[in-house]
Amino acid sequence: MRKYLGVFGNRSFVGLGVFLLAIAALPLRAQVDYTPYNFTTIAGVASIGSNDGTNRVARFNNPEATASDSAGNIYVADSGNHVIRKMAAVGTNWVVTTIAGLPGNPGSADGTNSAAQFYYPAAVAVDNSGNVFVADSANYTIRKIAPLGTNWVVTTIAGVPGYHGSSDGTNTDALFFYPEGLAFDSSGHLFVGDSSNNSIRKMTPVGTNWVVTTIAGSSPVSGSNDGTNGFAHFNQPCGLAVDAAGSIFVADYFNSTIRKITSAGTNWLVTTIAGKVGVADSAEGTGTNAVFNYPHAVAVDTNGNVFVADSENYTIRKLTPSGTNYVVSTPIGQTRASNSTDGTNNAARFWFLLGISIDKAGNLLVADTQNSEIRKIAPVGTNYVVTTLAGFAQNVGGADGTNAVARFNSPRGIAVDAAGNVFVADQNNNTIRKLTPVGTNWAVTTIAGQAGMAYYGDGNGTNAYFNYPAGIAVDASGNLFVTDAGNHVIRKLTPTATNYLVTTIAGSAAAQAGSTDGTNANARFFIVDGITVDAAGNLFVADNNNCLIRKIAPVGTNWITTTIAGKLNSYDFADGVGTNILFNQPTGIAVGKGGVVYVVDMGNNMVRKLTPNGTNYVSSTVAAFPQAYGFMDGTNSDARFAYPTGIAIDTNDTLYVTDQGNNTIRKVTPLGTNWMVTTLAGIHASTGSADGAGSAALFNGPFGIAIDKTGNLFVADLQNSSIRKGSAITVIELDMPFIAGGQLQVPFLLKNGFASSFKLLQASQPGGPYTTNSTATLSTVFTGTAFKFAIPVPAASRFYRVQTP
Repeated sequence: MRKYLGVFGNRSFVGLGVFLLAIAALPLRAQVDYTPYNFTTIAGVASIGSNDGTNRVARFNNPEATASDSAGNIYVADSGNHVIRKMAAVGTNWVVTTIAGLPGNPGSADGTNSAAQFYYPAAVAVDNSGNVFVADSANYTIRKIAPLGTNWVVTTIAGVPGYHGSSDGTNTDALFFYPEGLAFDSSGHLFVGDSSNNSIRKMTPVGTNWVVTTIAGSSPVSGSNDGTNGFAHFNQPCGLAVDAAGSIFVADYFNSTIRKITSAGTNWLVTTIAGKVGVADSAEGTGTNAVFNYPHAVAVDTNGNVFVADSENYTIRKLTPSGTNYVVSTPIGQTRASNSTDGTNNAARFWFLLGISIDKAGNLLVADTQNSEIRKIAPVGTNYVVTTLAGFAQNVGGADGTNAVARFNSPRGIAVDAAGNVFVADQNNNTIRKLTPVGTNWAVTTIAGQAGMAYYGDGNGTNAYFNYPAGIAVDASGNLFVTDAGNHVIRKLTPTATNYLVTTIAGSAAAQAGSTDGTNANARFFIVDGITVDAAGNLFVADNNNCLIRKIAPVGTNWITTTIAGKLNSYDFADGVGTNILFNQPTGIAVGKGGVVYVVDMGNNMVRKLTPNGTNYVSSTVAAFPQAYGFMDGTNSDARFAYPTGIAIDTNDTLYVTDQGNNTIRKVTPLGTNWMVTTLAGIHASTGSADGAGSAALFNGPFGIAIDKTGNLFVADLQNSSIRKGSAITVIELDMPFIAGGQLQVPFLLKNGFASSFKLLQASQPGGPYTTNSTATLSTVFTGTAFKFAIPVPAASRFYRVQTP
C-alpha cells in the first residue's frame, strides 16, 4: 500500500519501408512513424529524479528503505523509480549506481541489471553472502538480487506477480499482499512484514527453495490484540528488525505502535512494547504511555536499542530497554517540523521518512522519503549527527537567476509571448516570474509579487501582492492576465518601461467568493484557474470551484464578465447549450480558430469544446469519457486521462494537454471530425525529472502548458518546481531484434530537408524505454537514400530507433 503524501508540431518525415542489415535479413516488427518531443529543464531544479552520480548529484524518487552489507555499501529501495540503487563509499563521497531495474519502467520481469523490473519496491535486506532481497510490494513478491561479477541477477523467490493472497507454501506457491518489511535473523531466515495481509511471514531457505510460513497475525483480520501466532493481530505491519536474540520488532503502521515478537518453542508471542493503539500523535514516555504517528520502519542496535522512523512526526524515536519496559525518547528531529536540514539531535529535520536501518558501525541510515534523500545518523558520544549522503531536497525557493540557479515553488500557470519570453504563475511563491532567453540560457526574474507574501494589493512590480496565482495569459500587446485564485480575482499586468503595473480588472478581493456576472469589481469568482485571451482581447476563464466558463470582454476601460457555459456548482457532466452544460472543476482553457473554446474538464478527466453559435456556446466532447479515470491513447472517447490540467493550442488547432495524474504530456490532433490522442512525453504512472525524448522524459505533476510560434512547448512541472521546454524531434522508429553485429542500414526520406546528425537509440523490448547507444558511430550517410550505424555485437536482442537531434 502506498503511503506517500499528495501535493496539490509539424511532421518532418514519412514512414520507412524496411530496416536492412548488412549481414543478415530479419523479419520486421511493428513500425511506428511519429514525432515525440525532447524535453529539457530550462529553469529551476528538481529534487526527484533517477540520476546516478556522487552525493547530491544523484537523485531519488521517494526512496522507501535502506540496508547495508558487511563492506559498508548501502542499498536503497528507490520506490518511485521502481529500481534498486547501490551507494558505495569512495573516500568521504558516496557514489550512487542503479543495480537493478530501469527508472520509470515498472514491471515484474526477472533478469540482469536494467532488464529486470520492479513495481514500487518497498524494503531491502542483505544476507551474509551479499545477496540483496527486495519486498516488491505492488508485485506482491519477494525478489533476490545476486551479484554476478559486475552484474546483478534478479529472480523471484516467492509470490506471484499480480496475484495477491495469504497462502503459505514454497516459492511461488506462497502469496503476499503488499509486503513492505524485510529482515534477516542470524540463521538466515527472512522475515516479511506482509502489510495488507496484516501478518508476519517467515521464509526458510531449503536448498535452493524458500518455504513461507505465517508466524503471527491472521489475514485478512486487522486489529491490535497481543497473543500467540494467529491470535495476535496487526494493522498494516511494515518495517521489521531482528535483534541478536532473534526477537522481531515490528512497526505496526496503522496502529501507531511498536510490537515485539519472541519465539517460544514452535510458537511466536506478540506483545506491544510502545505506543497507544489508534492514537496518532507524539509523546515520550514508557511503553504504552508513549505515542507515535504512523511509525513505518524500525532498526535495532547491538545494545538492544530500537530506533523508529516515525513517519508523520518527521522524527527518529529511540526505545531504550529498561528491565522489561522500553523508554521512548525523541533524540533526532523535531515533531512535525518538516525540512531537510542536517545537524545534531533535534536541530536536524526530515520529511515523511519511511525507512531506517543500521550499519555494522552503528550508524543509522534513513530513507528520507519526501525529501528524496538518503541520510546518515552517526552516534557521537550521547549525540546524533545527521548528514545527507545522497539526493537533493533543496529545490524549492524564490531565487531569481539563470537556469538551475533560479528556484520556483509549485509553478502552475505558464504563457509565452511573441518574442519567446516565458511567464510563470509561481503559485506557492505568490509571484509572477519571467524567463528571458539569453543565448542558450534562460534568465529568471520576478516581475510582480513578493515570495512568501500571500496577500492582495495592486501596484508596481514587487509592490503588488498575489494569493496563489494559478493561470496566466499574454495578449498581442504584451499585457499579462493572471487568475489570482486565492483572492478570487483577475489581475492585469501592464508593461511600463522595465516594470509591470498590476491592476485588478474583475472580481473583488474584499468580497466573498461568488458567481455573479457584472462589470469590473461587481463580478465574482471562486478559485478561478485557467485563463486565455483571443485575438480581440476577450478573456476566457475556467472558474474552477463554480464549475463555470466565464468570458471577460473589454468595453472601453471596463471589463464585463458573463457566464457562457456551465451550471453553478454542478460537479457533473452534460453537453448542451450555455448553462445547460455541466462541468466538474474545469481547469485549463484555450481558444482556437473561429473563437472555439477548448476546456480541460479536470474532474471529468476530459477535453471539451465550446463552439460559438450566435450569442450562445454549444458544447461537445473532444476526447475521453466522463469521469473515466485512466491512461489510454486513442480516438475521441476511447482515450483516457487522469486529472488533466493544462491546455495549449497551435495554429492548426492541435491541442497539447498536461495529463497531471499520469505525469505525461498528451497531444490531441484533429482528424476530420475526430480527435486522436497520443502521448508525447512522460511515462504513465511514473514520476521523475529526467530530461530526454518521449518516454525518456519524466515529470512530476505537470500542470500548465504553453506553445510558442515555432511549436516549442513549455511546461510548468509543478511538483518538480521547474520549467521544462519540449522541442519536436524527428524519429524514425522500427522495433526489431538485432541479433548479430555489423552495419545497421536504414533507408529514409525526409519531407523538409536532410538532418546533419543522427543518434541511435536502443531498448531491450518493443516500445522502449529507449536509451542512447553511446558506442554506435554514424559510419556512412547517403543523402536521401540511407544512413548506416556501426555498432558492436549486442549482448542480447535489441530494438532500435534513429533520431535526428
